[in-house]
Amino acid sequence: MNIGSRDFEYRADEVAAKAGFGDELLEFFYRIERENIDVRKGFIAILASTHPYTAYRIENIETFLNGVRQEY
Repeated sequence: MNIGSRDFEYRADEVAAKAGFGDELLEFFYRIERENIDVRKGFIAILASTHPYTAYRIENIETFLNGVRQEY
């Protein structure tokens, strides 16, 4: 179930990017990475279990945006 949930998160990120919020979403995830907020223990671990690591989400969004920008 968690793998499917993570896939939904990746797709949701791509939908946000398609809607024009890709750069803002990247900045949000960069900030999380800088602040090291993606800590996986306690309650956060429960939430994180259905969410991909922030670094993977950044990579997915960047790949998606680069593909979209190359089409234009």
